[in-house]
Amino acid sequence: MNGPITLLSNVNLYLESADTVVLFGTDPAFYPTVLTHFEANPCYNYSPFLYAYQANNIAVTGLGTFDGQASKTAWWPWKGSTTYGNDPGSANPIISGNQAAESDALKNSADEQSYLPWSERVLGYTPAFGPNANTGKMSFLRPNFVGFWGCKAVLIEGVTFTRSPMWIVAPVLCTDVTVRGVTVESLGTNNDGCDPVCCSGVLIDGCTFNTGDDCIAIKSGRGGDGFNFSPDGTGGPRPSYNIVIQNCKMAEGHGGVTLGSEISGGVYNVYAQNITMSSTNLYAALRLKSNSGIGGYIRNIYMRNINVPAGTSTANNLYGALLLDGNYNGYASPQQNSGGTRNYEMRDIFVSGFQCGPSNAPIFINIYAPDLAAASSAPGENCIIKDINVRHSSFGTTARDPAGVAAVVYNLGVQSGKAGTPQLSAPEPELAGLQAPTLIDVTVNGSDQSTATA
Repeated sequence: MNGPITLLSNVNLYLESADTVVLFGTDPAFYPTVLTHFEANPCYNYSPFLYAYQANNIAVTGLGTFDGQASKTAWWPWKGSTTYGNDPGSANPIISGNQAAESDALKNSADEQSYLPWSERVLGYTPAFGPNANTGKMSFLRPNFVGFWGCKAVLIEGVTFTRSPMWIVAPVLCTDVTVRGVTVESLGTNNDGCDPVCCSGVLIDGCTFNTGDDCIAIKSGRGGDGFNFSPDGTGGPRPSYNIVIQNCKMAEGHGGVTLGSEISGGVYNVYAQNITMSSTNLYAALRLKSNSGIGGYIRNIYMRNINVPAGTSTANNLYGALLLDGNYNGYASPQQNSGGTRNYEMRDIFVSGFQCGPSNAPIFINIYAPDLAAASSAPGENCIIKDINVRHSSFGTTARDPAGVAAVVYNLGVQSGKAGTPQLSAPEPELAGLQAPTLIDVTVNGSDQSTATA
């Protein structure tokens, strides 16, 4: 295909045979400029390979494969990493292009103090409208594979996706979405498997993920785009909610079930069950990501019957089997707002029947302590991590604990978000926004680490 496939209402794109392979061309000129997003910041950019805009009752089904043909010589070099083929000395922009400057500029365009309407965020391949009209300027922000926008009654079933430039299944502002029996086999940079953005009524069932980034990541916009997800920045948040994830297999991937980091609009009512995660490179099985610049809330998360037999990463890092990361990438990154701190919430998290091998820590809580210390006696003036409940679960050895049995490790991070001082006890003095997890019938390396009884 020398260009995207755009679905209209009441269309089912069906791949009849398992031998059917749809190859998408790698020339950026093939992909027109449409309303889409890059890492949950809306913009006009290259069309996703499978696209729909405000369509109803659409489907992508069958037995075949959609192949984006991304590689170290197409799309992935724009990450700016030599690992993925970038050569800054090359005269070929397909190899030398680097997304960094445009990515930072797009994030900053969502700053509440200097908000740019979506109509002024025009990128893509030499666009014919917007600030870059007819300038010959080519963007280096990679397109997503599936990017349905504002659609209702969406079904993606049975097909395989491979070699994506960026995120793979990434619907935006969609309702009643079913992703069933899909295989994602794509190990490129930022190759998240399924990333609903500002969506509701989502079912992800019986899928297999082998990805270069998070297997599943629920999102709701970044910065001003999350606080007000609308073309002019005045429309209020559009949280993601009522999402069920079940009967899935996850191999390679940074996080199994991830919430964030583009979470400014909030996420609630997420249910995950009957999932097997098999990669020893897995950073975290349940991964919550925010910081005091991103803000947003994560509430009412339920996870049960999760099997992680090989465990998660035991490297000297800031991860854990259950990771509550309140200092993701730190406060100083360009995704922040010049308007100041935006409080985040991670609360009402319920985990049961979680079986995991060795890990860096069963529960790892990464924080920047001043965020969780109340600025005054008024409620709501600090970030919150509380009401975390883990029951009837077992974990292997804790790498962060010499004795191997600590259930919770706290990292007192720094503003950069990339370092800190891990410790086995809660911070002192006590932080107003931090509550120790409640553990019932929880063992670590064979040792009972319960803090309460049923």
